[in-house]
Amino acid sequence: MEDEPFDNSRSFRRFLAVAGPVATHLVRGREQARTAPAAPAEAHVEAAQPALLKEACRFHGIALPRRAWTLQDFIVRLAQLGGYERRPDRAPGWLVIWRGWRRLQEFGAIYSYAQSGRKTGRGKRSVPE
Repeated sequence: MEDEPFDNSRSFRRFLAVAGPVATHLVRGREQARTAPAAPAEAHVEAAQPALLKEACRFHGIALPRRAWTLQDFIVRLAQLGGYERRPDRAPGWLVIWRGWRRLQEFGAIYSYAQSGRKTGRGKRSVPE
C-alpha cells in the first residue's frame, strides 16, 4: 500500500475495498498451502490463474513442476514472481506473495493484449499501408 498514490481518503477506501479481499484470499491460500501442501491448486484458485501463472513463469525463467500443480506450487511460484528465493528453511511471506500477485496481474493484462492481435495502442492511429 505504501507505493499506491492516494489523493484523498475516498481513493484510499476504494483501494481497500479491492485490496482487502484479495490480500485475505492470498493469505488464506498461503496458510492452506502450509497445512495441506498437496491440495490441488484448481480447488483453491480461479481456473485461469494457474495457466496464466505458468506463462508468467516461462517468461521469467522460473522452473515449473512436471506434475499437476498443487496449492503449494502455485503459492511458491507466485512468491517467486514477487522476488522470493526458495530456501528449505523459509516459506514465502505475504509480502512477496502480494508482489507476485501484482506482477501476475500486470503480466495478464499485457499477455491478453498481445494475444488479442491488436496492432495499435490507445490513442494511436495505425499507419495505412
